[in-house]
Amino acid sequence: MKFGPFNWYQICSSIKKVSETELKMAHMLINHLSKTFDPTMYKDDHREQLASLIQKKIMGEEINVPQIVNKSSVLDLMSALQASLNSYKKIEETKKIKTKRKSSAKQIFTGAEDTA
Repeated sequence: MKFGPFNWYQICSSIKKVSETELKMAHMLINHLSKTFDPTMYKDDHREQLASLIQKKIMGEEINVPQIVNKSSVLDLMSALQASLNSYKKIEETKKIKTKRKSSAKQIFTGAEDTA
């Protein structure tokens, strides 16, 4: 099954004015990437697993269903933000300490006093 043919100019011009070259390029790209749908290229894993389970049930085998653990992946945004800010403060403090060390080392070598 292939979708088409569309009046590309009518569709694109109703959305936004496009140049003729842009329209031709879009049309060529869509035609180049379009192909017929082949359902044999796809495999329905869910259907196969379900059929297997049904067959096992018919044969009288016991079916073990794994327990679903309800994990909450919701983050506490306030604590994440606070942790981020704390790490930023630590970086800033480290920069200040390094700057103080550099200025004190400069004073030692040049003999200048820090007026700050």
